[in-house]
Amino acid sequence: MPDRSLILPALASTPETPSLPFDEILHNPPRPVPLWRASDEVDDWLRTARSEAAHAPSAMAKPAEWLLDNHFQIRRAIREIANTLPRGFYVRLTALGGDGQGYPRAYVLAHRLLAESRMQLSLAGAIRYIDDYQQRYPLTIAELWAFPNLLRIACLETLVATFGTLVTGDAATRLASPLRAIAVDLPPDEQAARAIANLIEIATIQWEEFFDATSLVEHVLRHDPAAAYPRMDFVSRNHYRAVIEDFARHSRASELELA
Repeated sequence: MPDRSLILPALASTPETPSLPFDEILHNPPRPVPLWRASDEVDDWLRTARSEAAHAPSAMAKPAEWLLDNHFQIRRAIREIANTLPRGFYVRLTALGGDGQGYPRAYVLAHRLLAESRMQLSLAGAIRYIDDYQQRYPLTIAELWAFPNLLRIACLETLVATFGTLVTGDAATRLASPLRAIAVDLPPDEQAARAIANLIEIATIQWEEFFDATSLVEHVLRHDPAAAYPRMDFVSRNHYRAVIEDFARHSRASELELA
């Protein structure tokens, strides 16, 4: 397990006192996030946005330029969500009641991390934020692996919102974030710039390091008295964790209890 003292220094981009959601945990599959459910429409939205950005009004000139220069980064994020967050995986995520409105808990956390860090994403900031949350509520293995894609979704929703004056219509409405109460206190052009920068950052972060640093199940397994688990390669450890996930889904015990 990585030494957290090396990866958790206080950063300017790290929220110091996060307002974390401790709402009711639901025991049914999460509601589908609109942008995830309508992922086939995101490409259409991007094509329209690129077309409109080519003759954007002066107030949107800078965001339009960033979108045109980085459209391939946005498209890469769209493809990653489509390829690595299938329905069978999505329905395993924990649903959050209250202000979470039945959507995945990790999706709410992704939005709040971006809001409270003023959309300055970093590996250290993400680890600290999730560690703070897990002081009360452990996240599941699936939630931790899904977190980067849920961050991508939150960033794409921000782009849809900030380009709302250029791209209107039913598609933009269907792709909007349902978490309107979680707002980022930044001008629209700055939100657009940081959303694109975060999509690039998400693609470069070593998410295996994030998982190893935040997974409470991984922490327990790595303290195997026989020291067998830490010597396993990634494929073997992943298989071991998958067995725990499967047992937890078919029993009343949590992943952490089974570990």
